[in-house]
Amino acid sequence: YTKADFTEEKKQYVREVLAKFSRPMGWSALEFSGTTESIRESSIITHTVMLKAVAEAAKIINAQFPDFVGVDLNQLVDLDYSRDGGDFMGRCIEPVSKNMRMNQIGIKLAANKLILTVGAKLPPEMALLEKQYFEDRDEPKQSDEQEPLQEVKPLQETTQDPQNRRDFLIGDARTMVILAAGDNEKAPNVVTRKAGIVVQTMMDYENTKDISLFPIIPAMKDFIKSELDKKGAAHSWRLVASEQSVMRLIESSLAEVGY
Repeated sequence: YTKADFTEEKKQYVREVLAKFSRPMGWSALEFSGTTESIRESSIITHTVMLKAVAEAAKIINAQFPDFVGVDLNQLVDLDYSRDGGDFMGRCIEPVSKNMRMNQIGIKLAANKLILTVGAKLPPEMALLEKQYFEDRDEPKQSDEQEPLQEVKPLQETTQDPQNRRDFLIGDARTMVILAAGDNEKAPNVVTRKAGIVVQTMMDYENTKDISLFPIIPAMKDFIKSELDKKGAAHSWRLVASEQSVMRLIESSLAEVGY
């Protein structure tokens, strides 16, 4: 992704989607319950497939309810996002193996659940996919005239004080730095310094945009791994080299999951 791909309009849309979906999907609550790795063992909401499903659902919901006015996203609170059961089994979770379904079918079926839950309509191709996998489930009917719902206002999710926030992010930041180094082992002081850059850049981004980057931490790690595999350690290391490069990492990770 180039800098030109991240227009101000697209960045504003990213901020709006993350803010509006964060609380009803439970991202903000999970920030206080453990590391991203431990959370992913029991919940799917930070998995890349789910983030892509949110992006897909957000585009469709926003097309029907511009700026999300008139749609109650708080209905997403009632969904079960657990890894070993819940409302996404057979959608982005394979029923037998319990593995994540890492393809477009998994993304679209998960997006369908989000779309239908808030009372929006499925596009024809997604309605057909829904029928193929869940033939006995009908799309909810909507009247031509709907009672307007109160607009869901953007929420500021980064409520931790700076030191607690830094302590919360530092473990994942160190993991990113170690991943970026590849087979080139770095001295502990180098890892600590680069992790500090990652944390500070993430906190600056959160404070400026009034959103939490917690949901995309797994996507950032996946992006680093992908760059390491494709282009080598010299390239992946540059992703954590400076505040500017970490900012590009954040924006590239957002774009990678469809925001």
